[in-house]
Amino acid sequence: MPVLTRPDGEIYYETFGEGFPVLLFAPGGLRSRMEMWPPGPG
Repeated sequence: MPVLTRPDGEIYYETFGEGFPVLLFAPGGLRSRMEMWPPGPG
């Protein structure tokens, strides 16, 4: 599980696909969970 560790916290992240990176902000701010995201297409 990749994690960005900073002095004031940690952020778990996932990388998918290829090409130019896109940063998405999760709903719920720092208290968000994967369950808060709607399922993707197909």
